[in-house]
Amino acid sequence: MAATLWHSQNFIGNPSLVSKLLGMTDINSSDFVIEIGPGKGAITGQLVRSAGSVLAIEADLNLANKLNIQNVKVIQGDFLKHALPDQVYKVVANIPFNLTAEIIRKLFLSDENKPEAAFLIMQNEAAQKFAGVPKATLSSILIQVEYDTRILTKIDKGEFVPTSKVDAAFISFIKRGQPLVNRTYSREFADFVAYGYKYFRWNEPLISVFDRLFTNSQKENLEKKFQLTGQKVSDLEVFKWIGLFNDLVDQVATEKWDIFRGTMEKLTEEQSRLQKRHKTQTNLGKTNKS
Repeated sequence: MAATLWHSQNFIGNPSLVSKLLGMTDINSSDFVIEIGPGKGAITGQLVRSAGSVLAIEADLNLANKLNIQNVKVIQGDFLKHALPDQVYKVVANIPFNLTAEIIRKLFLSDENKPEAAFLIMQNEAAQKFAGVPKATLSSILIQVEYDTRILTKIDKGEFVPTSKVDAAFISFIKRGQPLVNRTYSREFADFVAYGYKYFRWNEPLISVFDRLFTNSQKENLEKKFQLTGQKVSDLEVFKWIGLFNDLVDQVATEKWDIFRGTMEKLTEEQSRLQKRHKTQTNLGKTNKS
């Protein structure tokens, strides 16, 4: 199992690159930092010089046992099963590409205490998805409500050991002073956006997604107000979603909100089932090849 875990991650071995990346963060001596998957400690050794304290969570038993760096607490275990701290914390990680979605969901889209900031190395395609570049995604919209999200730099696949099959990116998530949506409505907003993504059809006008929520005159006004004609759901940035939701709050009786309530949970369950099915098929393929 340990060997399998080790080979599921690509590590950065260039100290100069690590120094460059950490220089793009705001980590300082007052910060408690969690590092996910430290591996052999290439990032950890430099991170601890800047941070106040570092907690390294490593799934691979052999790597965890060998990671012995002063002022770094090492926990051997699965980060996804590890409870996030109640205190203020930041995250720095070169995360396993095959666990990116699960880690992002735990950090930013769960009910656990969210980080003050996170600086993550991930597959470039995934970074674009979560940053909403060039097109918005459900995840990018929901994360941007609480975080300013930016791709800081791209990382060539040749910088990894073993060499990665794809290029990566270093992405930052900086928590906003106040969320863009009132916390009273945070769950309803997530359900509203999820409803839009779930029921949008490419061959229909975007506004038709909301046929059951708004009257025809309301839809006509919204289409003009937010310039929705010819737009796809992925064209809507976070502030347009917030505008649409604010008009929903002002114009639509809360009884009708049951139409979209629970959509986020349903989508999450569907995605989880698909991911499990994909991993099962992948593992079966590997078994058959061996």
